[in-house]
Amino acid sequence: MNTNEDKGRAIWIAKALAVYEKLPGNRRYAVDDTAAQSLGALAKGWFEQWVATQENEGKSTSTHTLEEIVPTFAAVAVFVPEMLQQRPVPEPSAPIVWMDAITGIPAKNPWSEPKDLTSQSVIATLDPQLAAHLKQTAKGVSYSFLAKERAEEKARATLRNLPYGAAEHAKNAFMPPRTNMLAGAKNRVRTGAELAAATKNLAATSEFVRTHPPEVVAFYKWEGETAVSMPWRPKNITSLAQIAKHDPALRMIVTRAEEIDNGWVQNDLDRLNETEAYIAQRRKAEELLRGGR
Repeated sequence: MNTNEDKGRAIWIAKALAVYEKLPGNRRYAVDDTAAQSLGALAKGWFEQWVATQENEGKSTSTHTLEEIVPTFAAVAVFVPEMLQQRPVPEPSAPIVWMDAITGIPAKNPWSEPKDLTSQSVIATLDPQLAAHLKQTAKGVSYSFLAKERAEEKARATLRNLPYGAAEHAKNAFMPPRTNMLAGAKNRVRTGAELAAATKNLAATSEFVRTHPPEVVAFYKWEGETAVSMPWRPKNITSLAQIAKHDPALRMIVTRAEEIDNGWVQNDLDRLNETEAYIAQRRKAEELLRGGR
């Protein structure tokens, strides 16, 4: 039965998914019904906080925009890495060796012999990126070192430019094969169709590993095995603690979102119980009509 509450829930889920799709690098394709409902609860939790703030400031609560919800979703994504694709950040500018402004003579590497502990402390504080590079090159620069740097930079560029969206996700060989969720016990014997699907999946993953570079394999594997979920479903104590520590205002919204989500789940459970009770009562009435007791 489609109640007003069901309609309200559906509206918040639709809003939440629209907001989520505005986040750069979002993983909308990895959101199942459970995650979608949790996102809807997050959006509704934001709305309740927004209404309270507007009322306290004497402002109108008649309308809001999806863009106003985006910062809250982005803030949650900081503590929930699976909300966004895991791609390398843009390459930082190369560190520049310090040199004398008049003579152009470069400063001596303080990690080379004899070591200069005072200069090490200064450069580590003022230019940590350069300090890290100087440590690696204290004994000179080898071709193997430069080759490794180039390979790593190329791998990062590959991942930044790698096409991956709903179409690629649907064909991801690392996606676990679907099984019959109603088939019962965890250790049951799998059907022939399930065994065939598992064998086909193993062959596909092996072929993908053989034909793609390691960084692409790792990216696809993480994408295929990682679903989007909010930190309260399932409960992630670490993420919730980090949110509370670094953003107490966001923690209030997340706490309310969890309450809303749990309320929706409880409503579904109550409805299921009502249905089961109705079926039992109907069976009893049918027995009475047949002359039973």
